[in-house]
Amino acid sequence: MRRLVLAAVALVAVVGAVIGIRSSWDRLAEATQTRADVRPAGSSTDVVLEVEHNRYRPGTALAADALVGACSATVTGTFHTVPMVDSGPAWYRITVEPRLGPHDEERFVGCLRDQTIDRVEADVHDVVHHDAI
Repeated sequence: MRRLVLAAVALVAVVGAVIGIRSSWDRLAEATQTRADVRPAGSSTDVVLEVEHNRYRPGTALAADALVGACSATVTGTFHTVPMVDSGPAWYRITVEPRLGPHDEERFVGCLRDQTIDRVEADVHDVVHHDAI
């Protein structure tokens, strides 16, 4: 009888451990997955950045275009890069249509800050989201 009770307790402990591990695994997977963001048509995101380079021969404008081109692979959408001459010669506004969701913004802005292009660095100053009209 005692062996039967010990076997039942061991079985319950093993089943509980398996369920606990499975539950923890599911929570970890949920926390680390990147899901597609909701991006309504007609919305947009403006990313304001300052581009700096260390002897990048094509110059600042092409450095900004190269950086946006490389980082645009991290998200889908239409990208427009506009110089912001009022703010300074190396300031640019990138408009992304449709609006970037939280995951997309994290990937895109992270890419811009990661020195993706040799000798080119971007300092992201502002990210503004515009809803569809």
